[in-house]
Amino acid sequence: MGTGTYGTPFRRAVENKVWEDLLKARKERERLREEQWHREEEERQRLGLYWGNLEADAHCTAYNTRHYWARLLNTVPYQYNWLKPCQDIPIDIHGRSVKATTCEVKDDVSFLVQSLRT
Repeated sequence: MGTGTYGTPFRRAVENKVWEDLLKARKERERLREEQWHREEEERQRLGLYWGNLEADAHCTAYNTRHYWARLLNTVPYQYNWLKPCQDIPIDIHGRSVKATTCEVKDDVSFLVQSLRT
């Protein structure tokens, strides 16, 4: 029996082409996400956003775990979405760069609430 027009070699070639196209599309999506992140990072730097003084709970909330919080500082336009930079801008806690696990907007100020094993 022959493999015919749609036999195994043809099928493999089609599957390889589909796989390559999927890989190219994925790489393009990653490139676009990275470009967007860089644009947003530049915007944050232009706005001058930064974390204020880091504060910690007096006691651990669980074994080797403590809650930390800080304010995201610098005045930004009223319509600005505070939650996005709160989630994206890392803060240094005990020499480790970490991102917020929880962000809250209260009185036009974003807060970081971070549980970190110390």
